[in-house]
Amino acid sequence: MESPENPEIDQKLKEIEASLNRDSLGKIYQVEKLPDNSQDHQNLDNPFSQITTWYQGLPSNSKVLVLLGGGVVGLVVIGTVLRLVSALFTLAILAGGAYLAYKFWIEPKQGQ
Repeated sequence: MESPENPEIDQKLKEIEASLNRDSLGKIYQVEKLPDNSQDHQNLDNPFSQITTWYQGLPSNSKVLVLLGGGVVGLVVIGTVLRLVSALFTLAILAGGAYLAYKFWIEPKQGQ
């Protein structure tokens, strides 16, 4: 593939090919085994440590907003749980009242 017009380019190309072949011959690549960081992998698997790492990477303004948002969400969840417990107590009281009404007013009339 020599061109009569550019002998300098052909010569330079041959020199580059020769240097590449010379550099790549005889090289043995060694694979270095990295130390086992299984503890680090276990920490990344733990959701709490993932959240902690994510939180520590936030700027300080964002940390404040995340804390405020978490507080609001926490209060909403607590309020919902308290309403659910209150509804269950109300239901239990109404069921107890209905049972007592049945026992004292309806059952004695059926026995006569």
